[in-house]
Amino acid sequence: MTDKQPRFRSPPFPYIGLQKAMEKIEQLYGAVRHHAAAVPTAAKAWDTGVKSSATLQSIGALIQYGLLDDDGSGEARKVKLTQLALKIVMDKRVMSPDRDAAIKEAALSPTTFAELFAQFGAANDIDESLLVHALTAERQQSGRAPYSEQSANEVIRVYRETIKFAGIDDSD
Repeated sequence: MTDKQPRFRSPPFPYIGLQKAMEKIEQLYGAVRHHAAAVPTAAKAWDTGVKSSATLQSIGALIQYGLLDDDGSGEARKVKLTQLALKIVMDKRVMSPDRDAAIKEAALSPTTFAELFAQFGAANDIDESLLVHALTAERQQSGRAPYSEQSANEVIRVYRETIKFAGIDDSD
């Protein structure tokens, strides 16, 4: 029997902001259009290695934003742009309320981002310590998996970046 403590893991969150996620769906759309693609094809479109953490984290982030679906596992795993992603990448109009609404929907699709928005809105003028407390102590107290302080800071950075890119404010 070992006395090893299990390693603490923060809950998942998109490691990239929505602007970078949009670039990735544009690249994948350029490579495969609306078809499902094997992970190596996606990795090639993103100029990353098949087994690199950048590829796997990108897939995870795009899934959390509601922009990508996946099916299968291992070498049989395939990814496909969602209808939401296609609505965004195929709408080339200069001014498009439909595309803007889809971008806002994607921005608030990650569970943690939706929770932060429900509690703090766009959080533009909210002190960072309140956000960190919500992601760490408040989650712990409510029985949900907490973030480490380091991860909470990263969540807040990506959240604020995403909200700004999507043009979301407290009236949304």
